Amino acid sequence: MPKRYEFKVFVTEDVLAQIDEIVRDEEYNGRGDYALTLIRQDLADRKRAKLIEQEFALMEDRNHKKQK
Repeated sequence: MPKRYEFKVFVTEDVLAQIDEIVRDEEYNGRGDYALTLIRQDLADRKRAKLIEQEFALMEDRNHKKQK
């Protein structure tokens, strides 16, 4: 398992209450597990978006070459 690093996040009381409700209702293993899940999802979404952007660029390039 890769080494893990700690960092702090400051949130308001109302946000913390919402997080705690999600953690409880969706059976996360705590706030950290929920935060790590969100971070991983965001990183995956960003990677997918970058791949889609690259695909569009390739398609535009192919279309541009066909028009010549």
